[in-house]
Amino acid sequence: MMKYSLVLFFFFVFVSPAISLSFDEAMNKQKPFVFYMYQNGCSACKYFDDIYSKAQKKYSSKFNFVRQNADSGLSSKLIEKWNIESVPFVLIINPGTKKASRVGDYCIMSGKCFSKTLAAY
Repeated sequence: MMKYSLVLFFFFVFVSPAISLSFDEAMNKQKPFVFYMYQNGCSACKYFDDIYSKAQKKYSSKFNFVRQNADSGLSSKLIEKWNIESVPFVLIINPGTKKASRVGDYCIMSGKCFSKTLAAY
């Protein structure tokens, strides 16, 4: 029984915060979420991936996190809706009010700025 409890503890502490939701799942939650659209082969996206992963671990109690590949079939509606012209693209969305704030390109490329933005939200 102790082994089982320990395994569950480690799962929820180390694994579960890294689980991403889909856009629709996040919109049906009450917690604000960080929406990140990326594209395979994008060097700026690869750079931001590390910043995003660290923020996801640090702010998982405050935000849900959604990663969306721009090349997937589901992305075309989101690209049109949010007028996404380039990647990486990051929004902070409050599903309750349906308001979104775009995170600027400079802030995306600066781990310190991105962390401050999430902390201040």
